[in-house]
Amino acid sequence: MIKINLIRNKNIILNINNVIIIFFVICLTFSTSLLSFLNPQLHGEDEALTFLVNESLTNHISNFNLTAIASELLKDWHPPGRNLLPILSLNIFGLSLSSLRLPYLLIWIITCILATLITKKYSNNLFAFTCGFLLGGSGLFHIQTMALSHGVVTFVGILIIYLITKNEYLISKKISSKQFLTLSIILYIGFLFFNTLILVAFMLHLIQFFLIIKHKNIRIELRNFILISLLITSLY
Repeated sequence: MIKINLIRNKNIILNINNVIIIFFVICLTFSTSLLSFLNPQLHGEDEALTFLVNESLTNHISNFNLTAIASELLKDWHPPGRNLLPILSLNIFGLSLSSLRLPYLLIWIITCILATLITKKYSNNLFAFTCGFLLGGSGLFHIQTMALSHGVVTFVGILIIYLITKNEYLISKKISSKQFLTLSIILYIGFLFFNTLILVAFMLHLIQFFLIIKHKNIRIELRNFILISLLITSLY
């Protein structure tokens, strides 16, 4: 009974430490990025083009012109994700650069939290705080919160690492079909923002294939792998 109580108390302390660390990272990342968010300036032609496309998309959505929406997305040579992500914030808060960047600011905060939790898993509170401080307090927000694809690509990469380390896929040397499907969908969402993520998706499929053939009973897992691969490949 005493041992159980000690374990419970330890878990409570660890949870409290995690809450404190996460709160610290949120406050630091938000305050560091605040000036760029409240007094934004367009950086380069890419962000200016994204703003113009989103302005057109917002108008087409308000008029419920589906043909014009599809045309606007297709004629832009960028992947569609960067033009679709800010739509909700633009419709809620109005057409402005701050509204355009709001989703990327939130994604950057979550990215810093995930990176800090990964560090915490393999070290201690001090290193976790250090990681959160170096990321959240750095000037990376300049590019991560811009209305481009960089912030989402960073988030997808960190999220994949977080899920792999959290569930200890590498230790168990096995990724279930459900986990493989989840990782594949996340990478496909990232692909909608940055096409080169298809290389990461290819490596994930390759790793999963070799993990499957290492086991004796591979028929069901191999069948699921082929079905998932065909589904994801058709989306690409």
